[in-house]
Amino acid sequence: MSLRKRIQSPTPRWFKNIIKVSLSLAAVGTALLTACNTVNGFVLPPVAEKIAQYFVVAGIVGAAISKTARE
Repeated sequence: MSLRKRIQSPTPRWFKNIIKVSLSLAAVGTALLTACNTVNGFVLPPVAEKIAQYFVVAGIVGAAISKTARE
């Protein structure tokens, strides 16, 4: 099965939930990283900034992998 057909095939319900959680995780990480640049006086400690970056990457990868799951 080609990747195109795999992505276009129906996604099981369980993996749809994983996609939602993954995208939420990525959104939280993105919000934290964006707040550092836009809000005056808001500074994340280096450890928290690194964790926010991991949230973004893990969320995007989790959503992409879950989207390719099929029934």
